[in-house]
Amino acid sequence: MFKNTKEKILSKAEELFCLKGYEKTTIENILESCEIGKGTFYYYFKSKESLMNEVIENSIGSFTDDAKKIVNDKNLSALEKFKQLILGQTNSMDNKEWMLNELHKPENSKMHQKSITETILHLTPLLTAIVEQGISEKTFNSKFPKETVEILLFANQYIFDTGIIVFTVEEYLIKAQAFVYSMELLLGVKSGTFNYILEHFENTLLNRGELNEKELQ
Repeated sequence: MFKNTKEKILSKAEELFCLKGYEKTTIENILESCEIGKGTFYYYFKSKESLMNEVIENSIGSFTDDAKKIVNDKNLSALEKFKQLILGQTNSMDNKEWMLNELHKPENSKMHQKSITETILHLTPLLTAIVEQGISEKTFNSKFPKETVEILLFANQYIFDTGIIVFTVEEYLIKAQAFVYSMELLLGVKSGTFNYILEHFENTLLNRGELNEKELQ
């Protein structure tokens, strides 16, 4: 199942972080789950924090690998690829609430900044390739594909990352609508093309209990 001991430690640690939370997970818990001794753990990692850092890096790398498969799928149109990649990213982060909680702590600000930077650097060429495909298919219209993607990624990270600026639910809903509207204008697509992003955002808030059906009406 695991290629090596380090891979096993990373996998088991992420499971425990998700189950118990980062703070409540001890190195002893990780040792027991992996059936290894302290010497083995410290051979690969200096601390629990360095372990978490690598778990985050691996998570970004794993999503990037999945995204590349979507981008390289010749059977998908640009719009189909865009939808799969965007929803894939949001679903991935929805399932890693523990990671978001840790990144939003003041003491992890450097790691938080790194995760944002790495995410943008990894996603930019992939989304740019999709936009360029969309331009050739005449479904997208942009003179600056790469720069447009960068603007959208930066806006997405800094508007919707609650560890940077906190808005009310009502403010988030308005900003989500404005973001999708701007996104459609910048990419030159028909109005309503990216409504699925709004729907996903609203469903996430509903599932978290931060929003009710009446507020959407």
